Amino acid sequence: MMSEEKAKEDMLLWMDVETTGLDPDHDRILEVEMRCTDMRGVRCVGGFRRVIGLKGRKASITDGNLEAWRMHCANGLLEGALDAGYTEAATANALEEYVDSLAQSFTLHPAGSNPQFDLDFIGRLCPNLPLHYHRIDMATLRDSLEAAGWDVKPEEETPASSAHRTSTCLDRDIRQYARIIRHLSDHPVRYVATEAARR
Repeated sequence: MMSEEKAKEDMLLWMDVETTGLDPDHDRILEVEMRCTDMRGVRCVGGFRRVIGLKGRKASITDGNLEAWRMHCANGLLEGALDAGYTEAATANALEEYVDSLAQSFTLHPAGSNPQFDLDFIGRLCPNLPLHYHRIDMATLRDSLEAAGWDVKPEEETPASSAHRTSTCLDRDIRQYARIIRHLSDHPVRYVATEAARR
């Protein structure tokens, strides 16, 4: 039986984390950012961003995460996390409030470049966020479009001072996604899964 409650609007919850490495069991989040847009990536209804301080947190340099530490030295994030930043507890509370408030009105679909990576880390802070299981993975989308002959390279090189920062990554992903959707809308094609299409 269908609920009488009006269906919530589907929205994309864009997310990105910058971390001290690739292992969510060992490494730590340095920066987390989210933005909520419509399914076309055009209308934005708010965002969330925090740098999490390293004071009092166990974070070590190993052979496996040395490159991440180097990147975040170059872009200034490590200095910001060492000098200041929010605590993990304060970040988790604020992040839960942000997502819960959106979930009152919207069905939230995680989006970003490899959102599963981000969710693996974010889940350590907030294990029960009300997110839909359908996701938009921009890394997969770019790979698929390249296989179809599209040129999806960035328009310009990102300077080291802003590379691997959450705002830079989300700006790129949302802009590119919106352009792709706009292009596909302008050139609609009906795809039918026929035997010929499978060959």
